[in-house]
Amino acid sequence: MKNKIIIVSWGAMLILGIMSISKLIAFSSIPPTGRTGSPSDGNSCIGCHGGSALLNLAGVIESDIPAEGYVPGETYNLTIASGASRNNAQRYGFQLSPQDNQGNTVGTLIQVSGTSVSNDGKYISHNGAQSEASPSWTFQWTAPDAGTGSFTFYLSVVAADGNGSTSGDEVILSDLEVSEAQSTSTGKIVFQQPKVFANDQILSIQHPNLEQINIYDINGKLAYSSSSPSAVTDISTFESGMYIVTIKAEGKWFREKIIK
Repeated sequence: MKNKIIIVSWGAMLILGIMSISKLIAFSSIPPTGRTGSPSDGNSCIGCHGGSALLNLAGVIESDIPAEGYVPGETYNLTIASGASRNNAQRYGFQLSPQDNQGNTVGTLIQVSGTSVSNDGKYISHNGAQSEASPSWTFQWTAPDAGTGSFTFYLSVVAADGNGSTSGDEVILSDLEVSEAQSTSTGKIVFQQPKVFANDQILSIQHPNLEQINIYDINGKLAYSSSSPSAVTDISTFESGMYIVTIKAEGKWFREKIIK
C-alpha cells in the first residue's frame, strides 16, 4: 500500500483583483470539483497556487480499512487528520475522490456536517473552511461490489494563513492506495442480507444480529443512529423523501435506500 504526499507553497491566484477575492470567498465554502491531483483530474488546488514541493508527510489520510483490503459492501471511516496541520495556517479546506486507473468513481462517499458530496458522488469537499489549529474531517465510504479490485483515494488539502491572499498558503497533495480483500478459505462464507421495509411511520429491518443502524438524508446528513438497534424504528417525524440506511450485522455493513 502506498501513501505519497506532496506539499506545495502557494503562488499567485490565476485571476487578480475583485475576481480573485470572489474566488477565495467561494472556495472557502465549497471548492470546484476536479482538484484532487489525480491523474484523471489533471488539476489540484495548485491550479491557483504554486510553489516548491516537500515529500512524505505522514498522517494526512487515516482510515479503518484493514491492511489486507476492503470488504465489498462494507462501510469504513475516513479521516483527513492532523498530519495536514501547518504552523502558520489559520483556515483549512480539502477535496478527496476515490478513483480507479481510468478515473472512475469507486464506492460511495457519505457526507457529514461540514462536508459536501458533488459531481454524482465522485468528490467530497469541505463545506465551510475549518479554522482549528489541527484540521480534521471524518466521513464514511462504502466499498464497491466484489471484483472491483485496487484503486486510490486522491486528496488535496489547502492550508491558508488567513491573510486574505494566497501568499503564505500551502497545498498538500496525498494519495492512499487500497486493495480488495481476498478470501483465503476454500469455502464461501454467506452472510444473510438484511430485509428492509419502510413506510410513512416505521423502518423495519429483518435480521437476527443487528449491530448498528445509521439513517442519512439525501444530502448525507445523519438523521438517526443507534448502536443497539431494534427491528422497528420510528421514522414518523422524518420529512418525506429518500434516505440512505447503513446497517451493520454480523460484523458486515449493508446499504439500502428507502423512501418515506
